[in-house]
Amino acid sequence: SQGNPYRTIVKALSVATAGKSIRVGPGTFIETSYLIVPVGVSIYGSGSGVGAGATIIRAHSSLYDSYSQGGSFKFEKFLMQAANNAPIATSNQVFKNFTLDGVSRQTRGGFYTNYRRGFTLENVHIFNFQGTGAWCLHGEDIVLRQCEFSDSGWASNSFALGNINLNYCKY
Repeated sequence: SQGNPYRTIVKALSVATAGKSIRVGPGTFIETSYLIVPVGVSIYGSGSGVGAGATIIRAHSSLYDSYSQGGSFKFEKFLMQAANNAPIATSNQVFKNFTLDGVSRQTRGGFYTNYRRGFTLENVHIFNFQGTGAWCLHGEDIVLRQCEFSDSGWASNSFALGNINLNYCKY
């Protein structure tokens, strides 16, 4: 509740169930775990406008990772994840009015979704991730509205990533 909020977004996600919304107040939230968003749970930041600068979400340094350290691409390294395995799940989720900050490109990815139907990303600013800012895979009925993606991407001899990747999606 507003009068007795959880201290972390991770804690709120651990108790949220489908149809519930998490409202994140103004401030910078440095999360020590990846944000795994259950089907049907929405996240709203404070304010309005692209990124709604009042709510900023970052990874703690314990989550920093680099492609230059070797290894392969991993979806589980995205700061916020709304993903599951096939078949596609109807999620009816909204992610609105916040910023995901990759902290000077020290975090691999910003937002990842897989096998979800019916989600909206609105007034979200995703920037400064070493790999992809946002990756939507196997999605249906996706809405991206007034979002800003900047300063994210990676290229090597074997692969390249951009600010936003959309694969096998229906809009």
